[in-house]
Amino acid sequence: MNSTSQILSCRPKCIQVADIFRMQIESGAFKKGDKLLPDEKLALEYKVNSRTIAAGLNILVEEGLLERAPRRGTIVIKETVKGKVVSNAVAMVMLSKGD
Repeated sequence: MNSTSQILSCRPKCIQVADIFRMQIESGAFKKGDKLLPDEKLALEYKVNSRTIAAGLNILVEEGLLERAPRRGTIVIKETVKGKVVSNAVAMVMLSKGD
C-alpha cells in the first residue's frame, strides 16, 4: 500500500499524515537535520489540504520528532530506531544530604 492510498482509510487524515511521516522517520527515509517540503507541496503530493498536512506535522512536533519555524520550514530533530526515539540526552542523578 503506498502513502497516497493510506490517506483514503477511515481514520482522520491529519493522524494518517502524522503516521506516514513517523514511519518515514523510523525507516530512515528522513534523518536528523533533513528538511521537509513546504506544506503546500506536500498537500499536492498526498492529495489533501495544506491545513491537514500542517495538523499532521504539528502532531510530530508535539512528539518531539520535528521542529517547525517560519522561513526555516519543517526539520527533523530526532531520529528513531524501530519505533524508539534516539536522543543524546544524558540522565543526571543528584544526591541530597540525607542520602
